Amino acid sequence: MRIPGSADRPAEPQGREAARHGYLRMRDALRALAIERSAEAERARHGRIADRHLDRWGGLDAGLPLLAAEPERGDEDGGYGLRNTVRHLAAAGRDRDVHRLLACERPADHRPGAVNVWFDARDRAGDVEGYLADLRTARALAAAAAPAGGRPAPGLGLEMRYALMGICAARAAGPRFGESEEFPALLLEAGIWDGVRALSRARARDRPGERCRALLALLPHLPAADRAAVAEEAMDQALVVGGPREDLVAEVAPLLPAEAWHRLFDRVEVEYADGYGCHEVLRDLAPHMPEEAAGRALAVAAARPPDIERALALDGVVPYLPPEAALDAVPAARALGDPRYRADALTALAPRLPAQDRAAVLTEARAAVALLDPAAEYEGSVRLRWTALIPLLSAAERPDALAEAGAGEEPPGRAELWADTAAAVPAAERGPLLPGALEAARAVPDPFDRTRALHAVASLLPPESRAPVLAEAPAAARAVADPCDRVRMLLSQAEAVPEAERAGAAGEALSLARGLTDADDRAEMLIGAAGLLPPEERPAPLAEAVRAARTVADEDRRYTLLLDAAGLLTGAERRDALAGALELALEHVGHQNFFAYSLLDDLAPVLPEDLMVRVLEEVEEDGRPGYLARVVTGRAGHLSGASLEAGLAAVRRLPEGRDGQRAAALTALSDRLDGERRVRVLEEALAAARAAGADPAGILARLPADAGRRRRLLAEQLSRPRPVFFFYHSPGEAFAQVAPYLDAGERPPGTPWAASGAPEPVAFADAPMPHGICHEEQAHAELGRAQRDRKRGAPDHVVLGRVRAALDRYSTGDAPGSPVLLGAARELGGPAAGREYLAALRDVYRWWP
Repeated sequence: MRIPGSADRPAEPQGREAARHGYLRMRDALRALAIERSAEAERARHGRIADRHLDRWGGLDAGLPLLAAEPERGDEDGGYGLRNTVRHLAAAGRDRDVHRLLACERPADHRPGAVNVWFDARDRAGDVEGYLADLRTARALAAAAAPAGGRPAPGLGLEMRYALMGICAARAAGPRFGESEEFPALLLEAGIWDGVRALSRARARDRPGERCRALLALLPHLPAADRAAVAEEAMDQALVVGGPREDLVAEVAPLLPAEAWHRLFDRVEVEYADGYGCHEVLRDLAPHMPEEAAGRALAVAAARPPDIERALALDGVVPYLPPEAALDAVPAARALGDPRYRADALTALAPRLPAQDRAAVLTEARAAVALLDPAAEYEGSVRLRWTALIPLLSAAERPDALAEAGAGEEPPGRAELWADTAAAVPAAERGPLLPGALEAARAVPDPFDRTRALHAVASLLPPESRAPVLAEAPAAARAVADPCDRVRMLLSQAEAVPEAERAGAAGEALSLARGLTDADDRAEMLIGAAGLLPPEERPAPLAEAVRAARTVADEDRRYTLLLDAAGLLTGAERRDALAGALELALEHVGHQNFFAYSLLDDLAPVLPEDLMVRVLEEVEEDGRPGYLARVVTGRAGHLSGASLEAGLAAVRRLPEGRDGQRAAALTALSDRLDGERRVRVLEEALAAARAAGADPAGILARLPADAGRRRRLLAEQLSRPRPVFFFYHSPGEAFAQVAPYLDAGERPPGTPWAASGAPEPVAFADAPMPHGICHEEQAHAELGRAQRDRKRGAPDHVVLGRVRAALDRYSTGDAPGSPVLLGAARELGGPAAGREYLAALRDVYRWWP
C-alpha cells in the first residue's frame, strides 16, 4: 500500500551509510559552532579594546567626561583610540554604543548650546576626515537596522542625523568666513587652544598661501623642538606653483633647519620642472641657504630648460656660492646659447671664482658682449653689460675694453659709459679712467647733455680737482637753447659746487628763473633756486613762486607746486600754501571715484591739525560714508589732537550697515590712543567687526595680553555663531520650514509656532521642497524623483534609495529644515524616525551654531 506523499521523500540511509551521514551532520554542526564561537570571541575582543579606551575617557555611560574636559587625552597610544574606537564598537556589534558615542556632549563655553565631545576631540587632532568616516560608519549601521513594525527603514531618522552632522561638522572644521591666518596663533598664545588644535586649524585653510601664513604666525608660539618641521611644512605651501608666493619663500627660508635644504631643492626641481618661475624662488632662497646646500642649488639652476630661465636662475644663485661651487657653475654658463645671457652669467660668476680661473671667464664674457649690436638691442642694455664687466677686468685691460665698448655708442652714451665705469671701480683705481671720461664728456655736442656729463665726471674727481671741470659746466649750460632747461642746468651746477659757494652759484639761475614767461616753469625754477639759498634768503623767491603757482591753469600742477613751496616755507606762509593745495584736493572729494583720496597722501603728513579737521568735515559733508571711512582709515596715522577727535566722532556717525568700515577705521585710530581709552576704542571696533562678520584678529592682537581681557574676548569670538549665508538655514529658519507639519508636542518651546494650531497633514509625496541656490540641485532632483516614485506606487525600497541618494548629495548645509526629509522619515521609517530627524535638527545647531 502506497502512503500519499511517500514518493516525495528520499529513502532513509541504512547501516554504514547512515553512520556516515550522521558523522557529516555532526561535523558541520561542530564547524558552525566553532565559527560562531570564533566570531563571538572576535566580537568580544573588539569590545574589550573599545571599552579600554572608553573607560580611560570616563566611561560611555557618563558621557566621556574626561575626554570632554581634556580633549588631549585622545593623543594617548598615538591617537589609536580616537581613530579606531568607532570601528571596534561596530565590529563588536554594539551599534547602540556607536550612536551613544557620537551623541556625547558637554556644555559649551561662552555660548548657549553644547559641544559634541567626539567631534571636538577629533577636530583638535586634525582628523575631521576620520570623524566624517565615523559618521559614515554609523549611518551604514543605521541603514542596516532590521525592519520593525512593517517599516522598511526604522533607522532612516538616524541616517538623516548623520548626514546633517557630516554637513555641519565639515563646515565647522574650516576657518570662519573672513577669519585671518593669525587667529589660531592668537588662540594658542592666549592658552585657549593647544598647539595640536592650532596647527590643525592652520592646516585647514583652503589656499596654500593662507596655510603658509597661518603656520608662520604659529611658529613663535610652538615648542622649539617642533618649529623646524612646521617651518618646512610652511615652505611646502609657499612653493605651490600658481599660489600667492609674494614674499613667503624669503620669509620662511631663514627658519629652515640645515637638513631640510636638500629636500627643499628637490621639491623646487619637481615643482618647476619646466623652468619658468624657478629663478624667482632661487633668488629668494639663495641668501639664506647653508654653504653645504650651494651645490644642490646650482644643480637646480643649471638644469633649467630655457636659456633665459637658466641665466636668471644662475644670476640669483651665483652671488651666494662659495668659490669651489662657483667654478662648477662655469660649464652651465658657457652652455647658454644666447650671448646676452651667456655674458650675464659669466660676468656674475667671475667675482666668485678663484683668481687663477677668473681671467679666462672674463675673456669669454667680453667676447660674448662684443657680439651684441647696441643698435639692435634694447636702449642702453649693451652699455649696462659693459659697465658691469669692465670694472672686473685688470687695470691694463680697461681702457681698450672701454674703447671697444664705446665704438658702438653715440657721444652721450659713450660719456655715460665712461662715467659709470669709473664710478664702479674702487676710488684708488679711477685715475687712469678719468681723463678718458672727461674727454668723452667734452665731446658731447648737445649743451644740455654735455653739462650733465661734466657734472657726472666732476662728482668722481677728488674735491680739490673738481673746480676746473665745474668751471666748464656754466658755459655749456648757458648754451642750452631752452630757457627753462638752461635754468635747470645752472641749478644742477649750483648743487655740484661746495655748500659755501652754492648760494652764489644759484644767483644766476635765480635771476634767469624770474624772467621765465611760463608761470609753471617760473614757479618750479624759483622753488628749486630757493632750496639752494640760506633759509633767511628764501622768503622772497618763495613768495614769487607761490604767486606764480596760483596762476597755473592745470590743477594738478598747481597743487604740486604749492605743496613743494610749502615744504620750504615756515609759519603763516607755509599754512597759506598748504591751505591753497588743500582747496584743490578738496575739489576732488565730490568726484565719484575711489582714487581721489590718494591726493591726501602728500598732504596728510604735513597738514596742521586745524586743516586736517577741515578735511574730515568736507569729506563727511560730501555724503559718501564709505569714502569717509577709507580716508580716516588710511590717514589715521596723521591725526592728533582735534583732528583725532574729529576722526573718532565722524566714524561713530557712520550709518547702519557700515560696521565693517567702522571697525577698520576705529582699529586704525586706536593706534593713536593710549591706555584704557585705546582699549575701549578697540572693544568698540571688535563689536563692529562682529556685527559685520569681519575678521577680528587685527583688533584682538592689539588688545593688551595681560589681565585676561584678550583671552576672554578671544574665547567669546571663538564661541560666536558662524555667519549665516543666504544658502544656509539658521535654526529659526530650519524649524520654521517644518513647523506646520509638527505635532504640538514636537514644537520647540519658546518659539513663535510653539502654540500654533493643529499640524497640516501632508504626505511625503506632496511635501514642499525648499529650493536654495544651485548648490543643492542634485539633492533636490533626487528628492523630486523619490516623490514622483511614491505617487506612482513604487516599492518603499525604491523610494528609500532615492532619499538616500539625496542625502549623499547634500553638501552646503541646505539639508536641515526640509519638510520633504521630515515626510520621508515619517512615512519610510515610522514616527520614531521622524522624531530622530527633529532631534537631529536641534542637535546640529546646538553643536555647530
